[in-house]
Order: sequence, then structure tokens, then C-alpha cells
Amino acid sequence: MDLLGFSLGAVAAAAVAATHPELVRRLILVGGWAHSTAPRDRFYFETWRKLLDTDRELFKRFSTLTGFGPATLNAFGHQGLAHSLADEWPPPGIGRQIDLGAKVDIRDLLPKITAPTLVIGLAGDNMIPVDGSRQLHAAIPGSRLVEIEDEGHMDWFADPTRLIDLTRAFIDAPDATV
Repeated sequence: MDLLGFSLGAVAAAAVAATHPELVRRLILVGGWAHSTAPRDRFYFETWRKLLDTDRELFKRFSTLTGFGPATLNAFGHQGLAHSLADEWPPPGIGRQIDLGAKVDIRDLLPKITAPTLVIGLAGDNMIPVDGSRQLHAAIPGSRLVEIEDEGHMDWFADPTRLIDLTRAFIDAPDATV
């Protein structure tokens, strides 16, 4: 099967590809990372968790500011941003996701990935900086890295065109290149 993982899903997809190579024909990792051991990573996840535990509105504001790039936020407009604060997000399990994200360290698994792999880095990502994608690429033998300029972590939710085009091209290429 072809497997695509985004964010923490990229971490999970990489782990599956490393531990069960027979299951993965091609692997696409979007906005992922290899470990959360750097000071910035720990500080980010700790801040995110404290905001969730103390003030959900500030949590949503922080997540929006770090999750979307400036151009996407501006495209939402004042009303769109106000509407985003009024929705039911985050889901009840988001705390578990934050806690798990803070503990990520799959560096030992990455060299075991044998599937052709496309790593898509989001160059404007303030939530999971593009360096995480660069680390995945550097550690996965034969992987290919494509960075999408000015793309925030969740910008593709507003316009998935570039991500879809890259994914289709990789999956459809006879030699798994982009």
C-alpha cells in the first residue's frame, strides 16, 4: 500500500514503514519530524499542553498562529478567524496527541525504511519547523525532499492543491520520483 502521514501521522507512518516494510509500497511524510528532544521542541509542546490545560481559547489562538502561515491567516479575514475560535475544536483527545508528540524519537527506525519515500517539508511551518522534514530526509536512505515555500503546518487544509499534486506525481511515477 501507499502510505501518507501528516504531522504526528508522519511519525507513525515512518515507524510502520520501518517495522513492517512488507506493508508499504511508497511512503509520503508531510510536515513530520524525527525527534522532540531539542529545547525548542520541548518548550513548544510544554507550552501547548499548559495552554490546553489552563485556557482553551488561548490554546486555540496559539495553535492558529503557529499552525497557519501569515498569508493563510490573512486570507481567513477577521470573520474567519473569529469563526475558528467559535468552533468545537480541539477534540477531546488532543492532550494525548500533544503528550505523545513531546516524546517522539524515531531516529533509530529511519535508516530501516526501504520503501521509496517522499518527504514534504512545509517551509513556513512554525508548529513543526521544516528542519524536522530535513532530518527525516537525511536519515531515510534514498528519500527525496520537496519543500513547499511559505506553507504553514495546516495551510494545506485551506488549499490542498500542491500537496495533492506532489503526492499523485510520486505515487504515479514508475520510478517513485517527483
